[in-house]
Amino acid sequence: MTRRNRFAVARPGPLARRRADAGRAARSRSGGATLIEVLIAVLVLAVGILGLMGLQINGKRTNYEALQRSAAVSLAQDMMNRIRANPNSASDTAFLDTNYDTTALGYAGGGVGGNQITASPPDCVTAGVICSRQQLAVFDLATWEMRLDAAAAGDGLVNPTGCIDVDTSAADGSLVTVIVAWESKVDLDQTTLVARMPVDCGGAGKYGTGNTRRQAVISTTFLANR
Repeated sequence: MTRRNRFAVARPGPLARRRADAGRAARSRSGGATLIEVLIAVLVLAVGILGLMGLQINGKRTNYEALQRSAAVSLAQDMMNRIRANPNSASDTAFLDTNYDTTALGYAGGGVGGNQITASPPDCVTAGVICSRQQLAVFDLATWEMRLDAAAAGDGLVNPTGCIDVDTSAADGSLVTVIVAWESKVDLDQTTLVARMPVDCGGAGKYGTGNTRRQAVISTTFLANR
């Protein structure tokens, strides 16, 4: 007579095994789906972070360019005010052209900047000192160049050039154009800018091939002879 072992573990039947296999397969599929979801979430987060970084970089570049343009506008207005205070006279209608036109004066690139003016300017600011109109023009250009070079260090103007063009074709005055040019970090379409500039401020190739990185502020006014 065969005795049964009371402690023997009963083997699962076919149905129980199929259910166990199905459970393991479901858990495996669930684990795979969870991993894919995590990877997708990481990808979306990475794209969002890259987009945020791009916005921050663009914002900083825009602020930097605004600072540059503000400095250039201030420099152009400064020189224009100096010229208004020392205009042509009825007896010397070519004074501005002779003493302020930077191309006629022979500066490199058609303008001042980069320590081109090496001679000490006359002292026209000390009380009691009286400068002639010609001395005042020399003082104005030297002071303007010092401000341009200082802006390169303090306000971020890269390779600034200050150009002055004086058109004396009118009988009763002169059309004066003051330009402050500097180098941008990106290439720019120069078509509109070149069309507005009476002179090639900065000269050929100073601001990249074809001056494609040149930015400029242009101020123009008509000054009647006095």
